Amino acid sequence: MSRLCEARLDLDAAKLEQKSRVEAIRELHPEIPAETIEDVLDAIWLITGKEV
Repeated sequence: MSRLCEARLDLDAAKLEQKSRVEAIRELHPEIPAETIEDVLDAIWLITGKEV
């Protein structure tokens, strides 16, 4: 499998994982828009280099 295909699969998997985290947070705090949660998770990843 090419590196591009592997990178796309990794990206797709990361998006699914983030979606699951967003859904879990939304269950606890339905008043927070999903877009805001995604933005915060992205910012944490950009600053720390680690997923939350």
